[in-house]
Amino acid sequence: MASIDSLNIAGVILAAGASSRLGRAKQLLIYQGETLLDRTVGFFDELPLQERCLVYGARRSELKSVVDRQSIRTTYNPDWATGMGSSLQLGLRTVLTTNPDLQAVLIALVDQPLVTTEDFLGLITLHQGQPQAIIAAAYEDTLGVPVIFPAAFFPELLAQKGQVGAKKMIKKYKNEVISYSCPKAAFDIDTEADYQGLLSR
Repeated sequence: MASIDSLNIAGVILAAGASSRLGRAKQLLIYQGETLLDRTVGFFDELPLQERCLVYGARRSELKSVVDRQSIRTTYNPDWATGMGSSLQLGLRTVLTTNPDLQAVLIALVDQPLVTTEDFLGLITLHQGQPQAIIAAAYEDTLGVPVIFPAAFFPELLAQKGQVGAKKMIKKYKNEVISYSCPKAAFDIDTEADYQGLLSR
């Protein structure tokens, strides 16, 4: 089996949401001394990814200074309000522009602060053994992000309209999904109470 470092995988971080329920940019919330955005990018820096992309959209002026200093490619999604699907498509198109022969893409969010490099590596290791399957995080009786989509699913991901995102693709192809137990992915931040719960851990 080839080493993980030799796999041709890209990573896309979705950070385009407006954080409307929180009332401020969740990407800039501080946890363990750094913003959630910086934290997720830092995890990606430790992964054996051939391409990396951060997609941002809402609260552009607030995020710009943080986004501009990132170690990975960043791209702005003007259609962020249409839903996560448009950001996923933009990120995938961006990494394919420089690496059209990608074998797979890892999709991650900035608002799952308990997910770490170890979890991402677990997904990648499963992908290495089952490169044709979708590798999805399993938590609270569901399958979702973070997730790895093999290249065979790229055309459909790029052709989707509206708010179709990763979860709907996972559900549609549930018989082609291998789950990675990731209970930490169940915790995400949508409200101030969620954030305070994170800080109290």
